[in-house]
Amino acid sequence: MNEAAADQIFLSDDETRYIFDKLKSRYGLRQTLRVRGRLQYGACGDWVIRLPHNPSIGLTAHEIAHAILLKKPRRKGQHYHTKRHGNITSRVAAVISSHLDEWRNHLKQRVLADQARFQRKIKREEEGKAYRNSPEGKLEHLRKLEKKATTRLKRAETHLKKIQRRIKLMERRVQRAKQTLSEIQLQANRQDERLEKRETKIQRV
Repeated sequence: MNEAAADQIFLSDDETRYIFDKLKSRYGLRQTLRVRGRLQYGACGDWVIRLPHNPSIGLTAHEIAHAILLKKPRRKGQHYHTKRHGNITSRVAAVISSHLDEWRNHLKQRVLADQARFQRKIKREEEGKAYRNSPEGKLEHLRKLEKKATTRLKRAETHLKKIQRRIKLMERRVQRAKQTLSEIQLQANRQDERLEKRETKIQRV
């Protein structure tokens, strides 16, 4: 395909992104695509390719050819080859033109599938909303709330029982500690009494 014919065929933004993904995997490019602006010119860097909205096949092939040339590092003192770039542009434009109908059909099928999926989702949401507003749906919702409240009540009762068991355990520990303290005090008092008796005996003697 010559450049004049390639410049007369324009691509949509979705087609541009889809074709770029195909050619990126085909030629092993590392750049990402950014579609912005309305002027009919693009730019190619080491990491980004910029194209305007609705670019032509020729412009797309031109920027992709730049990216292909950037893959091969130039030697020191080697200048840019216009003829080589033109040949690569022609080959890329020929690839795009030969697969354009196939890629457009595939993209169209994917768009239709996405639309059908979105319609099914909207239909399910509408059906769910209608069911929730119906008496049967409200009754089911109330039963779910009842089940949730019952579950929470059972969990609260279980937690309360655990707390009560811990309280009983702590009460036993406190009671044992008090008993031990009273026994220690009683033993200390008895020992004091014995010491006092011994002292009185010694004084009498």
